Amino acid sequence: MIMKKRYAFTLSLALSLALTFIVNGSARTSGDNMTPAAIGSTVADFKLPDTSGHEQKLSSLKGRNGTVLIFISAQCPMVRDYIERISKLAVDYKARGVNVVGINSNATETNDDIKAHAAANNLAFAVLRDK
Repeated sequence: MIMKKRYAFTLSLALSLALTFIVNGSARTSGDNMTPAAIGSTVADFKLPDTSGHEQKLSSLKGRNGTVLIFISAQCPMVRDYIERISKLAVDYKARGVNVVGINSNATETNDDIKAHAAANNLAFAVLRDK
């Protein structure tokens, strides 16, 4: 009986490790050797759709003194905890010429979910979708 438990445990552990390597390996893309943008550096312009489906260019949303990109989600507990602060900071910094742009990359959230989240939290900044 002890031998069967050890075998089952060892087999489970081996399968778990194998799956971990498979999942991590499949998540890698050719862009893995890209270096992250340094704070204060300029990010290349890009287009993403807003929740109405209209393409928005980052350059058209930038503030005169800078732009903050923030990844948000209606489902994320951390976002839920901080969304009120984020919204207030967006209003405060807009007065200083810094725009906030939200990016939602959660594939399980619909445009309606994102719109409802923005309305419920009185978000005063654009929210784009990165599907």
